[in-house]
Amino acid sequence: MEIKPAEEWVSAGGWYRPAESFTLYYRPNGHADPFLVAWLTASAHLSGIFGPGALAARDALQRLSDPQTAGLCMKCHTVDENGARPVIRWRPVESEPKAKTFTTFNHSAHFSLVRDAGCQMCHRINPAAEYAKYFSGPTGAEADRDPSRFASNFSPLSKALCLRCHKPGGWRRLFTLPPLSYRWEHG
Repeated sequence: MEIKPAEEWVSAGGWYRPAESFTLYYRPNGHADPFLVAWLTASAHLSGIFGPGALAARDALQRLSDPQTAGLCMKCHTVDENGARPVIRWRPVESEPKAKTFTTFNHSAHFSLVRDAGCQMCHRINPAAEYAKYFSGPTGAEADRDPSRFASNFSPLSKALCLRCHKPGGWRRLFTLPPLSYRWEHG
Protein backbone atom coordinates (compact mmCIF):
# COMPACT_ATOMS: atom_id res chain seq x y z
CA MET A 1 0.00 0.00 0.00
CA GLU A 2 1.40 3.34 -1.07
CA ILE A 3 0.80 6.44 1.06
CA LYS A 4 0.12 9.55 -0.98
CA PRO A 5 1.99 12.81 -0.28
CA ALA A 6 0.14 15.13 2.12
CA GLU A 7 -0.63 17.77 -0.53
CA GLU A 8 -2.21 15.13 -2.78
CA TRP A 9 -4.09 13.52 0.12
CA VAL A 10 -5.99 16.76 0.84
CA SER A 11 -6.54 17.88 -2.74
CA ALA A 12 -10.25 18.25 -1.89
CA GLY A 13 -9.44 20.36 1.18
CA GLY A 14 -8.51 19.85 4.80
CA TRP A 15 -5.64 19.90 7.26
CA TYR A 16 -2.28 18.33 6.45
CA ARG A 17 1.38 18.24 7.44
CA PRO A 18 4.03 17.61 4.78
CA ALA A 19 6.40 14.76 5.69
CA GLU A 20 9.46 17.04 5.82
CA SER A 21 7.80 19.67 8.02
CA PHE A 22 6.31 20.12 11.47
CA THR A 23 4.04 22.92 10.20
CA LEU A 24 0.30 22.27 9.96
CA TYR A 25 -1.37 23.61 6.80
CA TYR A 26 -4.99 24.01 5.72
CA ARG A 27 -6.21 23.73 2.14
CA PRO A 28 -9.71 25.14 1.49
CA ASN A 29 -12.13 22.83 -0.33
CA GLY A 30 -13.23 25.58 -2.72
CA HIS A 31 -15.36 28.72 -2.70
CA ALA A 32 -17.23 29.27 0.59
CA ASP A 33 -15.09 26.73 2.46
CA PRO A 34 -17.11 26.16 5.66
CA PHE A 35 -14.11 26.21 7.99
CA LEU A 36 -12.66 29.46 6.59
CA VAL A 37 -16.09 31.13 6.55
CA ALA A 38 -16.61 30.21 10.23
CA TRP A 39 -13.08 31.25 11.22
CA LEU A 40 -13.29 34.61 9.46
CA THR A 41 -16.81 35.32 10.75
CA ALA A 42 -15.84 34.47 14.33
CA SER A 43 -12.61 36.50 14.11
CA ALA A 44 -14.48 39.54 12.81
CA HIS A 45 -17.17 39.22 15.49
CA LEU A 46 -14.72 38.70 18.36
CA SER A 47 -12.37 41.48 17.21
CA GLY A 48 -15.08 44.02 18.06
CA ILE A 49 -15.37 43.04 21.72
CA PHE A 50 -13.33 44.19 24.67
CA GLY A 51 -11.25 41.81 26.70
CA PRO A 52 -8.30 39.46 26.34
CA GLY A 53 -9.66 37.63 23.30
CA ALA A 54 -10.20 40.74 21.20
CA LEU A 55 -6.51 41.33 20.48
CA ALA A 56 -6.02 37.70 19.38
CA ALA A 57 -9.16 37.90 17.22
CA ARG A 58 -7.97 41.13 15.56
CA ASP A 59 -4.61 39.51 14.86
CA ALA A 60 -6.32 36.41 13.41
CA LEU A 61 -8.61 38.58 11.26
CA GLN A 62 -5.66 40.59 9.95
CA ARG A 63 -3.71 37.42 9.10
CA LEU A 64 -6.73 35.76 7.47
CA SER A 65 -7.37 38.94 5.46
CA ASP A 66 -3.87 38.91 3.98
CA PRO A 67 -3.96 38.69 0.16
CA GLN A 68 -1.59 35.69 0.27
CA THR A 69 -3.56 33.61 2.81
CA ALA A 70 -5.36 30.35 2.02
CA GLY A 71 -8.67 30.85 0.28
CA LEU A 72 -8.12 34.50 -0.68
CA CYS A 73 -11.61 35.22 0.70
CA MET A 74 -10.93 38.87 1.44
CA LYS A 75 -9.85 39.51 -2.13
CA CYS A 76 -13.54 39.89 -2.97
CA HIS A 77 -15.39 39.92 0.35
CA THR A 78 -15.10 42.88 2.69
CA VAL A 79 -15.11 43.56 6.41
CA ASP A 80 -17.61 46.29 7.26
CA GLU A 81 -17.53 48.25 10.47
CA ASN A 82 -20.81 50.04 10.74
CA GLY A 83 -21.33 49.92 14.47
CA ALA A 84 -19.61 48.23 17.35
CA ARG A 85 -18.52 44.97 15.71
CA PRO A 86 -16.98 44.24 12.32
CA VAL A 87 -19.06 42.07 10.01
CA ILE A 88 -17.87 40.21 6.92
CA ARG A 89 -19.99 40.93 3.90
CA TRP A 90 -20.41 37.48 2.36
CA ARG A 91 -23.23 38.63 0.05
CA PRO A 92 -23.14 41.54 -2.42
CA VAL A 93 -24.44 44.91 -1.31
CA GLU A 94 -28.02 45.61 -2.23
CA SER A 95 -28.43 49.33 -2.78
CA GLU A 96 -32.23 49.10 -2.63
CA PRO A 97 -33.15 45.74 -1.05
CA LYS A 98 -36.91 46.19 -1.55
CA ALA A 99 -36.67 47.42 -5.14
CA LYS A 100 -38.30 45.20 -7.75
CA THR A 101 -36.01 44.55 -10.68
CA PHE A 102 -36.95 43.48 -14.17
CA THR A 103 -34.48 40.59 -14.12
CA THR A 104 -32.79 38.44 -11.53
CA PHE A 105 -29.35 37.01 -12.07
CA ASN A 106 -28.20 33.56 -10.99
CA HIS A 107 -24.40 33.19 -10.99
CA SER A 108 -24.50 29.40 -10.60
CA ALA A 109 -26.46 28.99 -13.85
CA HIS A 110 -23.59 30.66 -15.71
CA PHE A 111 -20.60 28.87 -14.10
CA SER A 112 -20.54 26.12 -16.73
CA LEU A 113 -20.30 28.73 -19.51
CA VAL A 114 -17.37 30.84 -18.34
CA ARG A 115 -14.60 28.34 -19.15
CA ASP A 116 -11.05 29.57 -18.53
CA ALA A 117 -12.08 33.24 -18.42
CA GLY A 118 -13.76 32.72 -15.05
CA CYS A 119 -15.40 35.79 -13.55
CA GLN A 120 -13.64 38.01 -16.08
CA MET A 121 -15.86 36.68 -18.85
CA CYS A 122 -18.42 39.23 -17.64
CA HIS A 123 -16.77 41.26 -14.87
CA ARG A 124 -14.16 43.80 -15.91
CA ILE A 125 -11.89 45.59 -13.45
CA ASN A 126 -12.36 49.37 -13.45
CA PRO A 127 -8.85 50.85 -13.03
CA ALA A 128 -10.33 54.24 -12.10
CA ALA A 129 -12.33 52.82 -9.15
CA GLU A 130 -11.37 54.02 -5.67
CA TYR A 131 -11.63 50.46 -4.39
CA ALA A 132 -8.23 50.45 -2.61
CA LYS A 133 -9.14 53.46 -0.43
CA TYR A 134 -11.57 51.25 1.47
CA PHE A 135 -8.77 48.90 2.52
CA SER A 136 -6.08 51.42 3.39
CA GLY A 137 -5.44 52.51 6.93
CA PRO A 138 -2.66 52.69 9.49
CA THR A 139 -2.24 48.89 9.57
CA GLY A 140 -4.60 47.70 6.86
CA ALA A 141 -6.71 45.98 9.52
CA GLU A 142 -7.72 49.41 10.85
CA ALA A 143 -8.92 50.64 7.46
CA ASP A 144 -12.02 52.75 6.91
CA ARG A 145 -14.60 49.97 6.78
CA ASP A 146 -17.75 52.06 6.54
CA PRO A 147 -19.87 50.20 3.95
CA SER A 148 -21.52 53.43 2.77
CA ARG A 149 -18.13 54.54 1.39
CA PHE A 150 -17.23 51.26 -0.32
CA ALA A 151 -16.67 51.43 -4.09
CA SER A 152 -16.57 48.26 -6.17
CA ASN A 153 -13.60 47.70 -8.45
CA PHE A 154 -15.82 46.19 -11.16
CA SER A 155 -17.15 48.19 -14.08
CA PRO A 156 -20.95 48.18 -14.27
CA LEU A 157 -22.48 45.42 -16.38
CA SER A 158 -24.41 46.45 -19.47
CA LYS A 159 -27.36 44.97 -21.33
CA ALA A 160 -25.07 44.53 -24.34
CA LEU A 161 -22.92 42.17 -22.30
CA CYS A 162 -25.91 39.88 -21.62
CA LEU A 163 -26.97 40.06 -25.26
CA ARG A 164 -23.69 38.48 -26.38
CA CYS A 165 -25.28 35.14 -25.41
CA HIS A 166 -28.98 35.90 -24.78
CA LYS A 167 -30.00 36.57 -28.40
CA PRO A 168 -31.65 34.63 -31.22
CA GLY A 169 -29.42 31.61 -31.72
CA GLY A 170 -27.93 32.03 -28.24
CA TRP A 171 -28.83 30.62 -24.83
CA ARG A 172 -32.31 31.00 -23.39
CA ARG A 173 -34.10 29.69 -20.35
CA LEU A 174 -37.23 27.61 -20.92
CA PHE A 175 -39.82 27.18 -18.19
CA THR A 176 -41.75 23.94 -17.91
CA LEU A 177 -45.10 23.21 -16.27
CA PRO A 178 -45.61 20.99 -14.20
CA PRO A 179 -43.48 20.74 -12.19
CA LEU A 180 -42.31 24.33 -12.11
CA SER A 181 -38.73 24.19 -13.31
CA TYR A 182 -36.51 25.48 -16.04
CA ARG A 183 -33.80 24.26 -18.34
CA TRP A 184 -31.33 25.95 -20.68
CA GLU A 185 -31.47 25.49 -24.43
CA HIS A 186 -29.18 26.78 -27.14
CA GLY A 187 -30.68 28.00 -30.39
